[in-house]
Amino acid sequence: MQNPKYDISMLIVAWPCVHSGGAERWWYYVIRELVSVKGLKVVVVIPTNLRRGCFICPANLGRYNNIIVKYVALNGLYNFARTILELLSVIKRSEVDYVVSGYQTPSIVLLSLVLSAFTGRKCSVMFHNSFGWLPFINNIGSLSTVNKLLVKLYNIINKICRFIYVSPAIKYEHERIGLNARNINSLMGAAVEFTDLPPYRDIHERDIDIIHLASISKFKGIYDLIEILHIIRDYKHDFNAVIIGRTSKEVENEIKTLIEKYKLKDNVRFLGFVDGYVKFDLLSRSKVMIYPSYSDTFAISVLESLSVGTPVIAYSIPAISMNYRTNAVIKVRTGDWNAMAKAAVELLNDPEKISTLSHEAIKFAKRYSWHKIAIQFLKGAIEQ
Repeated sequence: MQNPKYDISMLIVAWPCVHSGGAERWWYYVIRELVSVKGLKVVVVIPTNLRRGCFICPANLGRYNNIIVKYVALNGLYNFARTILELLSVIKRSEVDYVVSGYQTPSIVLLSLVLSAFTGRKCSVMFHNSFGWLPFINNIGSLSTVNKLLVKLYNIINKICRFIYVSPAIKYEHERIGLNARNINSLMGAAVEFTDLPPYRDIHERDIDIIHLASISKFKGIYDLIEILHIIRDYKHDFNAVIIGRTSKEVENEIKTLIEKYKLKDNVRFLGFVDGYVKFDLLSRSKVMIYPSYSDTFAISVLESLSVGTPVIAYSIPAISMNYRTNAVIKVRTGDWNAMAKAAVELLNDPEKISTLSHEAIKFAKRYSWHKIAIQFLKGAIEQ
C-alpha cells in the first residue's frame, strides 16, 4: 500500500505500550505505523498519573525523528493548568494542526477541548470502548445518574469534536443509551503481528481441545465459561482446556474453587497471564476457542485466535456479529450455555470441519493490518 503524504503535525494524548491493555497496544502499533507517513509529525503526550503502561515502549517510539514524546501530570488543578500552558507552547513550537484525545476519559477529553479552543485546532476523541455505559449487560438495570450526565455531555462535545470509534460496534452500543453521535469515523478495529506468530499447526498436531483467552472477569464471561465446560464434560469426559488471561487474585481463587466444585481439575488448567510468543503458541495448539464475552467493542482475542487458525465460538454480541462475519466464528445466543457447549462438542467431534474453519480463520484474519488501521485513523482525524 502506497503511503499518502501529509505535511501536518498531530498531538495525541495517549500512552502507547505493548505490555498493557488493548487501547495502549492499539496506540503503540498505530503510532509506529504513522512513522512511515511522509510529512507527518506526531507529538505523543503521556499523562503519567493514569499509569496506563510502561516507559520503555514510548521511549522506543521516541527514537523516530518525526515523533516527540512528552510526559505530563494531570492530577490536581495546578498540574492540569501547568500542563495546558506547557502544551500550548508545544502546539505553537511544533506547529501542531490537530489535537486527538486518545481516550474518552473525561480529564483527557477536557484537556483536548481546552487546547483546541485556545489554539483553534480541530480535535478528535478516540473511543476504544463503551465500558461502564451499557445498562443491558447481565441485566444490571438503567444507566446511573453520572453516566446519564456523561451521555448528555458527550452529545454536546460531539458538536465540537469528531468521534473516532475503534470499531462500528461502538456506534451501535452508544445509540442504545442515547449517545447519538453524528460527527464520527469508525475504524476496522485492531490487527495482529503475523511475523511474530508460531508455525501453523495442522488439526492433528493440536494437543489442547479448548482455550479461553481474555482479561478474566465477569463481563468477559469467565463464570459462564466454567458452566459451559461443566456441560461439555457430560458429553466428552476426556477433553482438556486451558484458561489464560490477566485477573485479580480474588477472581482467580473463585475460578479455581469452581473448577474444584465441578470436578474439572483433571480437565482444566488455569494458567493466568501469558503474553507474546507463549500466548500464540498456546492458541496454535488449540482446536477451538470458547469466548462467552458480554462486553467488547472489537474483541482482539478473537482475531488473535483466528490468526493462528483456531476457530472461535462466541456470544453474538454486537462486537462479534458486526466485526466477525466469517464461518470461523460460530455465534450463539448471548447467555446460552447449552448452545455454546453443544457447538464446541460438535466441532471437537469433527476434525475435518475444524480444519476447514482453521484455514478460513487465517484468511479472514489477514484482512486486518496495523498499517491500514493507522491510515484509517489518520484520515478520520484530519478529514473533518
